[in-house]
Amino acid sequence: ALPPLRPTPEAAPSKADTPSLQKAAPQPSAAITVDIRRGMPKNAEQIAQVLSRMLGRPFSRIDVLTAFGEKSYLLAEIDSKIMGLAGFQVENLITRVDEFLLLPEAPIEPVARALIQA
Repeated sequence: ALPPLRPTPEAAPSKADTPSLQKAAPQPSAAITVDIRRGMPKNAEQIAQVLSRMLGRPFSRIDVLTAFGEKSYLLAEIDSKIMGLAGFQVENLITRVDEFLLLPEAPIEPVARALIQA
């Protein structure tokens, strides 16, 4: 049987051999205000449009209204325009997110953070 392989000190790359990678400093940006609100039946058409666009299949207002019987939606808005949504269900005091969608034009970090922290 062969002895187990062990790295030798000379085989491991030294810090001098490893190029240092420096991250660019984040650029300051204007503060983005993301408003989170609960999706209501009056928002069913808007929710259906987001679902259709992001999931690539048609959703109607009726589909969303029917889903309201089993789930709820949180809407992330910037300047009154939906930028993302989270669909969730609550069963036995456990909340489960089953949809988490951000529109391509949405600023990912602030919209995702707002939805997650809501």
